[in-house]
Amino acid sequence: MSAIRQEKETIQPALRTVKSHGGWFAGLLLTAAWLALPSIGIAAEGTAAGPTEYRDIPWIGSRNLVWIVAQLHLLLAGFVLGVPIFAWLCEVIAWRGGEKRYDKLAKEFTKLLTSAYATTALFGGILLFLLVAFYPKLMNYLTDVFFPSFLVYCLLFLLETATLYLYWYGWDAMQDGRKKTLHVFLGFLLNFFALFIMIVPNAWATFQSSPVVLSEGTAFERAWAATWNPTWWPINIHRLIANVVLGGYICGAYAGVRYLSVKSKEDREHYDWMGYVGNFIGVFGLLALPFAGYWLMREIYQYNQQMGITLMGGFLSWLFIIQAMLIGVLFLGSNYYFWLGITYRIPGSGGEVSSSHVDDARQPAAVPCRVDDPALTCSQHRRSPKNGWGSSPAARCPWCYVSQNDGLEPHDSYYLHEFCDVLAGREAGYSGLGEVWKSSYGCRVGGGESCRHCSWSVGDFVPGR
Repeated sequence: MSAIRQEKETIQPALRTVKSHGGWFAGLLLTAAWLALPSIGIAAEGTAAGPTEYRDIPWIGSRNLVWIVAQLHLLLAGFVLGVPIFAWLCEVIAWRGGEKRYDKLAKEFTKLLTSAYATTALFGGILLFLLVAFYPKLMNYLTDVFFPSFLVYCLLFLLETATLYLYWYGWDAMQDGRKKTLHVFLGFLLNFFALFIMIVPNAWATFQSSPVVLSEGTAFERAWAATWNPTWWPINIHRLIANVVLGGYICGAYAGVRYLSVKSKEDREHYDWMGYVGNFIGVFGLLALPFAGYWLMREIYQYNQQMGITLMGGFLSWLFIIQAMLIGVLFLGSNYYFWLGITYRIPGSGGEVSSSHVDDARQPAAVPCRVDDPALTCSQHRRSPKNGWGSSPAARCPWCYVSQNDGLEPHDSYYLHEFCDVLAGREAGYSGLGEVWKSSYGCRVGGGESCRHCSWSVGDFVPGR
């Protein structure tokens, strides 16, 4: 306000002077000139201060915002770059071995890949805009150093995008003869481009943590010298393995969710197997990941010992403790999943037992029988939701309940109706559940159906002895 009042006091004498000479138009020009002086001063002050080096936003802070977006982009990018590896390997197994289930599995993996690809690119674009807006001086320097690799990255991104959509949308059309060979080659190109899309920006990140002295030379020579910094190859190997681990576990989690949502027996078997494969890939990569991490930290210590101490023994050491705990949880969870698979998939493990024909005890049957339900006690003979046989001498249960054998509940028999199977085995003289024998009247009972051999329907009470 004081500045405006001062300008007013200065302008009014000037107007009176000009008015006395009869120059109203000249007075207006003079007034405009006086009003323009503050803006001219501000412009001069801004020019003297130079370009902006760093910008911040209130409350959250520019550094935290960039970290959040970059972390989301890296997680999605790790999935997008890791899944094509084992999706392509599954397709090669199906192509060379003739097992169609591997081709279906590879297609399911690629379906997830197409869903995540666009989201990854979206977060990558947001990250780029945030870096340019908040760290203009840094991005200007990195562009000056890595400009040739920026062009290479854009070319790789276009090639990978085209290859991915050709690979996905041409899946059904390229299933026979040379077309299948072309489709497998497209999968190889997809992994080739994805590998270089990973290692090129790794150079930009590792140069900031372990910079090297850049000598004079051409733009390509400077970019190549900056790329070959001490931590570039260790982070390449570490990220490659970590992408496989991340992709495997996410695919396993997706298969678990789909397993719970589908209803048909065939789909449940497919997603159960898909979850097993995804979990196996995750554990297999997790075994090798600590060695790559050791190599990376070794290079960091060799480059700058103080930086390594700060990371693992300073104020950032708590992150390594949390990381070790998370790795332990992954190992425990994966091994528990494998244990469940062994219990309910392998004959003779307790969840599923082998069976044979009553007519010829020397010939084993090809179809196993699952007898996993506990025996019913006398207090459970009224409409119990479980199958079973009152085999305990103390129980002497006269009735047992016939439940639906749809394979959708943990206590349903998987292949044969338990009552008929156990009855056949006992009539053959084998009373133990682990020595059950399949007879010619072993049966499966579905919803609303009755056993065509014993004529008992779901929900009936049948004599136990």
